[in-house]
Amino acid sequence: MAIRDNVHCIRWTSSRTAAITVGSIAAESLHAPRPVFLALYIALVPLVVYRAASKKCRGSVVISVYFIVFERVAFFALRLADALGSPVQSTNTAIVRYTQSSLSGGFLALMNDFIHIVLVLLMRSTIDDTSASPYAVPPNIGDPEGVADKPEEGKEAAATVAVLASPFAADNGARERRWYRRLCISALVLAGVVANFLGIASGAIYVDSVESTTIATVVSLMRYISTAVALFLAIVINAGAFWAGYRGPPAARGSARLASAMATVTMVVIVYRLIVMRCETTALLSTAPGSLNDVSSKVTFYIFHMVPEWVCAAMLLSVNMRARFGPGGLAPYRIGRPARA
Repeated sequence: MAIRDNVHCIRWTSSRTAAITVGSIAAESLHAPRPVFLALYIALVPLVVYRAASKKCRGSVVISVYFIVFERVAFFALRLADALGSPVQSTNTAIVRYTQSSLSGGFLALMNDFIHIVLVLLMRSTIDDTSASPYAVPPNIGDPEGVADKPEEGKEAAATVAVLASPFAADNGARERRWYRRLCISALVLAGVVANFLGIASGAIYVDSVESTTIATVVSLMRYISTAVALFLAIVINAGAFWAGYRGPPAARGSARLASAMATVTMVVIVYRLIVMRCETTALLSTAPGSLNDVSSKVTFYIFHMVPEWVCAAMLLSVNMRARFGPGGLAPYRIGRPARA
């Protein structure tokens, strides 16, 4: 049976099996990746601060990645501290709950940003590019001169700015945009209410599966449903990005490829989780095959789970999303509505 000691740690003393801990227990071998990923996420913090503070970059298209970067800094700092401590400390129930919930919800939070990006791309794809304004950025409300910024010269500027279409073009696809908006909101609800909730909840009750076969089955089922929904959403995001690139103006294709690339990278995490979730273990600190606590399993975890997450976060922060997609938001998109300051 499972027992708890005075510091609320969990151990197994029977042969009963339960779902593995995705990402393994921090106290075991292979410490090197933890400080590396901690440094990589700390390196993204200045970009987060700049994107959130600058009026030229700030918008609601990309928000989740800001929180994920800070959360991952805390996550790897905690795992590094646990790795330098005792094995008993790493099986603390609060730490296990947090790490399993964090790993289940991190990549799903990034997908919320992908859905926002695809929403804007689909909205803009309904605009006739021939009627678009020649200006790169429409004049802002309250601008004393009321003059839009002129587009930069040269092919490099066109590739960088990637102007999709002007919000001053003719309103010739209101019904289509309304349906796109409903579909994307449904996808956000599916990601947040179903996939994210089930993923985080499965991590929160994971330690209870040590004591109950029923809870162990529930945890496994919640993980599979959450990850399967995430895979479905990644496919939908890819399809939406492809459709927006096909329907939209040529300038939109680069942005569509960017959204598709990020969704594809996230699918690496999803497929990895689907593969390892079939594994079971008889002890949190077990190094038996399938426990994910051996060195090769840890290397696989960092390559196929943590690296793709960091790559997606870096891609989201390396691009000026406001310049590409405008201020964003889920309000009904109307042609002729000026961009918000």
